[in-house]
Amino acid sequence: MADPIAVGVPLAEASELRVTHGGAESNTCVGLARLGLQAAWVSRLGSDQAGDRIASDLGREGVDLRWVRRDPERPTGLMLRGTSGAPARYERAGSAASALSASDLDGVPVEDAGAVITSGITAMLGAGPQEAAIALLERARGLRVVDPNLRLGLWGSDRAATSDRARSS
Repeated sequence: MADPIAVGVPLAEASELRVTHGGAESNTCVGLARLGLQAAWVSRLGSDQAGDRIASDLGREGVDLRWVRRDPERPTGLMLRGTSGAPARYERAGSAASALSASDLDGVPVEDAGAVITSGITAMLGAGPQEAAIALLERARGLRVVDPNLRLGLWGSDRAATSDRARSS
């Protein structure tokens, strides 16, 4: 997802933003590529400027993007944050990644991969992304990694809200 960041001030006070990208799986791919390993990212990006920026950044890092689908109907997800102040705000509902499905794995040589990674965030985006994550893991023959990426404030579930209330009491 696109990640404009207010550096050094809360977002509400920022006059400038630093633009980057985020996401557990894409960040892992960048790290692996920087270590000299082959890394491919399978996801969806909007056919928008944010999607262009992310594809350009990941491609420059050496991440294989041949299985990234560009979605003309849905925008690229967005995370707005500052390095101080309020927590990040996620705009992922209705995003291109929220439309990810098991069919997005068609033609992807998952069985040949030495390792695959998915995160709990992908599964949280909806039924389609959850099915895609499960299909990825079922098809994999190498190492399978699931990063639960459990951050209660991020999930927005009733269980998280209950946990937050219990901690505040």
